[in-house]
Amino acid sequence: MASPPPITLNDLAQSLQQIILTQQDFRHDLTNINTEIAQLQTRTTTAIETPPPPPAPPGFAHTAIKLEIPRFDGSEALGWIFKINQFFEFHRTPEDQRLNIASFYMEGEALSWYQWMHSNGSLHSWQAFLHALEMCFAPSQYEDPKGALFKLCQTSTRGFGFSTCFSQPRY
Repeated sequence: MASPPPITLNDLAQSLQQIILTQQDFRHDLTNINTEIAQLQTRTTTAIETPPPPPAPPGFAHTAIKLEIPRFDGSEALGWIFKINQFFEFHRTPEDQRLNIASFYMEGEALSWYQWMHSNGSLHSWQAFLHALEMCFAPSQYEDPKGALFKLCQTSTRGFGFSTCFSQPRY
């Protein structure tokens, strides 16, 4: 019976080189796996910490309802404030976007007032806007004699023909 050929030093060196390359590939694969595990852990933690949106009432499709922002011309200020707040709450509109969006839905006397307030830098936040709008357009429990004087308009060239007019914004 013939014996196997003897293993040379060169054969051992090649085998050792192959083991080293395989070990390096293994380390590379292990590093990639660890990176992917860390990414999955981050995504899982984020998903667990982020609360889900509140459930819609039964039979209610949240995206199926199309709501329009009501227009505001200066009348019915308290009703408009309520409606616009409801609209923004329903759509979860961030407070820092509400003022810009609402400005597109103002017209007439209210738009003139908004332009004046905006150009004077008087509107810093949504709450400041609502407060200023209410002060200007909502009915007041107190009589404002100076305001009543500014609202007078001459209606006749003879005698004392004066009446209250609202052709100018009340700011």
